Amino acid sequence: MVYQRVIRLGAALLVLAMVAAACGDDQGEATTTAASTSSSAGRADGILEIGTILPETGDLAVLGPPMIGAVSMALRDINEAGGVLGQPSS
Repeated sequence: MVYQRVIRLGAALLVLAMVAAACGDDQGEATTTAASTSSSAGRADGILEIGTILPETGDLAVLGPPMIGAVSMALRDINEAGGVLGQPSS
């Protein structure tokens, strides 16, 4: 009986800690460092690159081509509508 209460209390504290961490403020030194690193290492050509992780092999390979086609269609629609902030996507 006591063991179950301890487990429940531990689980509740874990959930509370995860919620508190998710609601935290991300404005800090680590964010600034990451932003400056990515801006200096990344390309500055103004093109938004969209990446995907889609199945091309294995058991889910049959689902890959329609998803890949959907991504291509979305990129085409975004670019035909003027891109993101006036820049094309790739």
